[in-house]
Amino acid sequence: MVLFYTKNKEVHVFEGPDNTQRILARMTDFCFDGEIEVIASKSMEILEISGKIKNQHNDSCLQALPLLEKFKGRRIGGGITKMVYGTIGRRCPCLASLVMECFEGAILGMTAGPLEKAVPHLFKSPGEFTKKKLIKFMPHLKNSCCAYTMNPDEQGGR
Repeated sequence: MVLFYTKNKEVHVFEGPDNTQRILARMTDFCFDGEIEVIASKSMEILEISGKIKNQHNDSCLQALPLLEKFKGRRIGGGITKMVYGTIGRRCPCLASLVMECFEGAILGMTAGPLEKAVPHLFKSPGEFTKKKLIKFMPHLKNSCCAYTMNPDEQGGR
């Protein structure tokens, strides 16, 4: 048996007006073609969320689209992954994956600039750069996945 499989995912993060971000995630594979768009504030509040599905392997993915509204007004932070996979993921794992890509894009969009400024400090004294200092440096990261990285000792000395 020969299996050929292609999956393409892309995420774009754009700066928007009034301290917002527009995040667009698309995924195409042999049984799913869809996209999610999220507008998030700099405080990580989901202001708008919408999705389109062009091709799906079953109708439950289309039934998951209205569930996106449950996330409007919520903050991207602790517990959001469980909520996404517990609501949207039960009907359409592909759509849930796209939602999470948008949320991760929002986090990376917020952290890219400040982390770029922090990099010189990291190289000067990487052993002194702790989660606590990271959160103090960028308070909006509290309870986000970026602030829960492992200690260097837990990563095999890296």
